[in-house]
Amino acid sequence: MVTWILWALILAMLAWMGFNYLRIRRAAKIVDNEEFEALIRTGQLIDLRDPAEFHRKHILGARNIPSSQLKT
Repeated sequence: MVTWILWALILAMLAWMGFNYLRIRRAAKIVDNEEFEALIRTGQLIDLRDPAEFHRKHILGARNIPSSQLKT
């Protein structure tokens, strides 16, 4: 019986890991440098870091809107 419980726990953990992997892949898109440069010309890059961190270093043309100002 202990073996069945262990297998059930392992299966549940694998399912949970797979679900999280798929959820993250749908939420974010990784682009290469060329695609990023093409996208930045046609859109607006919003940097959600706090203003001090943004002013230290940021991508040229990015706009800073601190995440604390966003509605949840």
